[in-house]
Amino acid sequence: MKNLLRFISALSALLAVCAADDLSAQTVTARIAGLESNEEYMSLLRDTEILQHREDSIVNLIESARSRFVEVEDRDGFADYIVGLEDNIFQIRTRKGFIADRINTIEQGWVLSRLSSVERTDVGEQTDTGVVRPVVVRRNLVDNDCLREELSAEDYAELRSAHGREISIVRAVDTLIAAYDRLKILSLAYAAADDEIAADSIYTDYGACRRCLDSLSQSIADDWSHIVDSKSYAYGLVLEKHGRTDILDRMESEFAVMRQQSAGAEGMYISDALTRYCVGKPVLAGYERRFAEAMSLTAAVDSLAAADKSIPQYDYRLDRIDLARRLFLDYQPVAFGRTSFYNANNPLPKLKVYDEGTIYRLLLGRFKTRQPMTLFKGVYPLYIDRDDEQMYCYYAGGYATRAEAERAKQQLSERGFRAPQICRWADGEMTNLTLAAEEDPSAEPVTGIRYAVQIASPEALPREVVDMIAAEGDGKEISRAGDGEYVVGTYADRAVADRLAEMIGRTDPRLGVEVMEIEVE
Repeated sequence: MKNLLRFISALSALLAVCAADDLSAQTVTARIAGLESNEEYMSLLRDTEILQHREDSIVNLIESARSRFVEVEDRDGFADYIVGLEDNIFQIRTRKGFIADRINTIEQGWVLSRLSSVERTDVGEQTDTGVVRPVVVRRNLVDNDCLREELSAEDYAELRSAHGREISIVRAVDTLIAAYDRLKILSLAYAAADDEIAADSIYTDYGACRRCLDSLSQSIADDWSHIVDSKSYAYGLVLEKHGRTDILDRMESEFAVMRQQSAGAEGMYISDALTRYCVGKPVLAGYERRFAEAMSLTAAVDSLAAADKSIPQYDYRLDRIDLARRLFLDYQPVAFGRTSFYNANNPLPKLKVYDEGTIYRLLLGRFKTRQPMTLFKGVYPLYIDRDDEQMYCYYAGGYATRAEAERAKQQLSERGFRAPQICRWADGEMTNLTLAAEEDPSAEPVTGIRYAVQIASPEALPREVVDMIAAEGDGKEISRAGDGEYVVGTYADRAVADRLAEMIGRTDPRLGVEVMEIEVE
């Protein structure tokens, strides 16, 4: 495995260097004629090409790594390698975003400088004094006089501000998609981790990456809302002055469809803001073209048509990644082996109490002094603890559900253990369920906050789900709550209800499952 990682790492570096060397010998072409002599501009274009080649090389490596993930034994090491590659992509795309911003700034500056000597049409506008005023031809729609003159200074400033955000929103989208790619890799690595320390480290990275993605999503939402509101308002004012209600009616209809489509996808993908941008950008671009055509801004129409072809085609349908925290509880069923299983070389472990999660164990006995291992007939895993009365307590096994613990209790009784007791730890708090049942036959409180698992199914519950609930539902029955709705419970412990809901969802992902909180008086 180590040799494989070294080989791939070396290959990654080699591909990056080769890409850089190949490009250094190539000549890039200016995107705008006339900027060939600008050394910074040409250097930035060359850097963009080099970074793109590096990114393509690393993407190929990641795809290859993913295809071999299930074959390797050291999955932790392999996952770390993949995460490292994804880090490289994230950094490259971030760098590309900054370079793209600088390139666009240079291009815009060049265009604006040329506007001081723009071409003028042969036919001008006749003023009230009879003087023919030449019309300035501007390729940038927002720079045209029909907007500058027919909007108030405040509205025009707002329009220019919105137009300036177009570049920043593209950069934010690129960075968000890079963050999403990293999120996928972290999710894969987290699922493969079999060590709590390594998993917690990955989960911390996941949290940081998720916060970054959420921040970018908020930035995109703010920018896009400002762009749509400002541009649609400004164009609408001018069109209304010119009596072009036909365009306004059409755009109102298209905007309604845009909002409906975005709302229909809400919550389905990783970023609602990305969805709204990808759905809305073509609609707004179409609005701008029709506005330019209505105002006879031929140069702007051509510029917008060319810009449409260069708009990045993003796929907003990125599946949600909601990583559930793994608790690494020590679930181990009771087994029987040698009576000398625990000895000086393999000492009896102290009971571990988890701060989070729920686990059931079997109390085999309480004693004033430590007991010889022969007393426990080879049971393992076995744990020792001291309670508040300083009594030595011996616990066996570890189970996720009470139903499993009940079956283990029966198994121990058949092996000759007298009255083993079921104990439950929920978020660090222990309850001896057997003693609680003896003191109160109802066992669990009937008032206060309780929890039920609600299942939505358009048809009858699948047999495998019914069987799973019968086995793992702690004896709770399934009740029909209405057409296509079922309820299991109630439970006094939220953790028990959450675990059952998770198991139902894994058994049949098509079902809608949620935990309801019920206050019983």
